[in-house]
Amino acid sequence: MYQMTKLFGTGSSGYVTSAFHVLTGSEVVLKLGTASEDMPDMPCVVRYEALVYSLLRGHPGIPSCKWSGLDRGSYVLSLEQLGVNLEQLRRLSRGKLSWKTVVMLGVQMFNRVEFAYSRGIILRDIKPDNFVMGVGEKSHIVYLLDFGLAKLYVNPSTGEHIPYREGRVPLGTMPFSSYNVHFGREQGRRDDLETLGYVLLYLLHGTLPWQEIYAPSKEAGLRRMAEMKAGSTAFRDLLAHSPAEFTTYFDHCRGLKFEEKPNYALLRQLFSQIIEREGWTGDTRFDPLERSSDKGTLVPEEYKLDVRFIGGDLTTL
Repeated sequence: MYQMTKLFGTGSSGYVTSAFHVLTGSEVVLKLGTASEDMPDMPCVVRYEALVYSLLRGHPGIPSCKWSGLDRGSYVLSLEQLGVNLEQLRRLSRGKLSWKTVVMLGVQMFNRVEFAYSRGIILRDIKPDNFVMGVGEKSHIVYLLDFGLAKLYVNPSTGEHIPYREGRVPLGTMPFSSYNVHFGREQGRRDDLETLGYVLLYLLHGTLPWQEIYAPSKEAGLRRMAEMKAGSTAFRDLLAHSPAEFTTYFDHCRGLKFEEKPNYALLRQLFSQIIEREGWTGDTRFDPLERSSDKGTLVPEEYKLDVRFIGGDLTTL
């Protein structure tokens, strides 16, 4: 019942495309996947992701799943149509976002992550690409998606926390992953929150120090990246050139034990403290905010909105 219109991306186990319903004309995003040819015994990632969406359904910042199931050999996940992701937004904003925009986005991003924890889920792959702006009347809402690496951190039968283990294969997007991931340690809530901190710094500054390093091999690069995250001069300088709240944020995240519950009230207070200090209380506008925000984009006024960008396809830049 869906006609595909535009390919957004492909991967080892499937692809993502826009589509519309042939009877109603409503637009959706289709994610299609099959079992990996390299690991045929592994479950289809898209099918697994559909189960995660079912656990997270009902929250305003989680895309609604229209339908999921098997169709002609592929597992299909149909999601509501959304706008640009934060990486695309950063590029449109000349490489970095304003401090006000980062804080206002950060409040919503933190709330999405905390909600996932309330359902017993850790994300393990937080990055700008996985936070997407809504469209139309929902253009001010930040959505969290792509749960292929998400995992239950509590046993649903016993309520017990997963055990701490070492020697794990690093998962996630390494520039944003916590330093524990580089050392093969089991990921928990503390690692997701540390990763979120890196994402916010990246949106604010446009880059992270370890993204610019050179290494003779991938392994050496990951090792050097881990050393820098663990407390190098470059990381301290990054925090020194950032608002003081980031230092408090990282101190709390890195001070947590593996099974320890984060102090959500403390972390949320950091955002509230900034908003109050800057005089943004009651101001819900993203800055800069293009006047045509009903298109679901946050483009600075000096850019002319182009129809090619509406569907989130910025490959023409």
